[in-house]
Amino acid sequence: MSPPRRVLIAHSGGDLYGSDLVCLRVAIGAREAGWDVDVMIPRHGALSEALEAAGIRSHILDPIVLRRSELRGARAALVPARWGKQLAALRQFSGRRRSDLVHSNTSMVLGGLWLARRWHVPHLSHVHEIFWQHRAVVGGVERLLVRSDAIICASKAVREQFRSPACRRRCRVAHSGVEVPDVLVATTPLMRAVPRVVCVGRLSDLKGQDLLIDAVHRCAANGQPMDLHLVGDVYAAEDQHKRRLQAQVRRLGLQDVVHFEGERRDVLRFVADSDVLVLPSRRPEAFGMALVEAMALARPVIASAAGGPLEIVTHGRDGLLVAPGSIRELADALRQLVDEPERARAMGEQARRRARSFTVAAMVDAVLAVYDEVADGRGRGGREGGGVRCV
Repeated sequence: MSPPRRVLIAHSGGDLYGSDLVCLRVAIGAREAGWDVDVMIPRHGALSEALEAAGIRSHILDPIVLRRSELRGARAALVPARWGKQLAALRQFSGRRRSDLVHSNTSMVLGGLWLARRWHVPHLSHVHEIFWQHRAVVGGVERLLVRSDAIICASKAVREQFRSPACRRRCRVAHSGVEVPDVLVATTPLMRAVPRVVCVGRLSDLKGQDLLIDAVHRCAANGQPMDLHLVGDVYAAEDQHKRRLQAQVRRLGLQDVVHFEGERRDVLRFVADSDVLVLPSRRPEAFGMALVEAMALARPVIASAAGGPLEIVTHGRDGLLVAPGSIRELADALRQLVDEPERARAMGEQARRRARSFTVAAMVDAVLAVYDEVADGRGRGGREGGGVRCV
């Protein structure tokens, strides 16, 4: 019997947000499918603990991650030295271990391609980002991605941002899957006198928590009080954004209304006890895993009508979509759900059924099909689909 094929998943984070959860779930699924799995992550944290609990080997080693926070100001001057040290560490690692396939989970991982080239094995990139900043940024990302044998996109919206024919030929869509334990019991939404609104995600300008705070303030001013719970925290180098949000709350007099929950290990249980989940992103989301998790729990949801959420929510049927950046539309959507609780609960039940389209099993199957494609030498955009169902 031949030994199992070995895959190295190189990931850019160490928490348990969207792409981190994909990393964990794909690692578990690949092992169950017979792959010998190694995961490389830059630091200890919630993800390394989850990998250890699942019996997955993890290596705490930075796979040369391109971090936006380090490309601004004086910190940019330190990047070459940091990358030099990390490259030396990767060179040592490559001499101790070898994989048959390298999977870079997020396009910010640069070292995965280097390792694949050093080992002369296939490489695939998994893109969880939409690069909205500038066309030149997308062009630069495309020039990097086209060096991969295949590109997994977390949604059609991720794929559609690319214009290079060579890049598009390599793209395969694998919607990020969610998992809600059967034992988790959800409350009936919108039964409280004061509805509990929850937003799950990194605290960042992109995620639009400040817009949601303003919308909740507008609702309160019109006689509809709500409790808002912000679940998640900032990146380590972006504490100033959290301070701005806290100052906004104080300025609006919402200290007893807006609750900063930080990172929680019981996010699903917290969402299951909420009334409405809101994803108020300013710019297109690559997908929206928190949105699907809430839908799986029959929560009425509100999301910005851009990017991945357009592939998840049908407006008026299983949720409400609002114009990105519109405080007025956010407030109107919140009031609509609260004023029509029976209709909102019916949306929640439709949302539960819709969420079944985005399972972890379906995502893992799609990713493993790409593993087989590139491992068998059918990548590089040669035969589009080549055993992979291209969405």
